[in-house]
Amino acid sequence: MAYDKTKLRLVGGFTGDNVYTYKTADLVAAVVASGYFDNAETEYNLSPGDIIIAKTGDLAAIDLLMVATVGPVTVVNGS
Repeated sequence: MAYDKTKLRLVGGFTGDNVYTYKTADLVAAVVASGYFDNAETEYNLSPGDIIIAKTGDLAAIDLLMVATVGPVTVVNGS
């Protein structure tokens, strides 16, 4: 599957310190792949340091992701 912009929600914060939630049936290995969130960079102004709380896979897991780089967007799993 692929990134779905309808599943990403801004919770609050400011550039470089925003917090988002994201829900997907994709496995966390796909979600942390470089480029998965590329479209979100322009749609949500993702910046290094932003946090994404992701419900992944069968939605039984919660992963805490941090945006490490943009262009392409790379996230690291902190959970």
